[in-house]
Amino acid sequence: MITLRAVSTGLAEGRAPLKVVWAKEGALLPQGEALDARLKGRLRQALKEAGLKAGESLLLYAEEGPVLLFGRGEDDRESGGRLAQALLKLAFPEALVEPLEDAYALAEGLLLGAYRFDRFKATQEEKALTLLLPGVPEAFWSGRGRWRKGSTWPGTW
Repeated sequence: MITLRAVSTGLAEGRAPLKVVWAKEGALLPQGEALDARLKGRLRQALKEAGLKAGESLLLYAEEGPVLLFGRGEDDRESGGRLAQALLKLAFPEALVEPLEDAYALAEGLLLGAYRFDRFKATQEEKALTLLLPGVPEAFWSGRGRWRKGSTWPGTW
């Protein structure tokens, strides 16, 4: 089961067992740049050496804990889905995910990417994962009518 939750802290200041930073065309997003500044440019250096493409990931271990660099594609929904699939393969119970411009498409992609049809399986795997989304604007919570501020959205249907 995947749960999405908004948090008020940014990616650089936030605490979580794993931090997820988006990379596109060799560049980091603003919150990723702030985290990179705290890590003395190590994220940018690793990104330059790895040359991530959309959907590819690179797990780094830094002083502040593990950081997952993830290649962002053109579609935020598809990128969210690929990220959810990658995170479910890892053993982290919680991750702080850098928000994208279209937070709704990212959230939808994360939930759809984590979906598993296992009704007819003899043993069902239940891997709990909480994704924290920092800096999601107030309009996102009230404007869409689907989420309310402070609520969680469980990802199993």
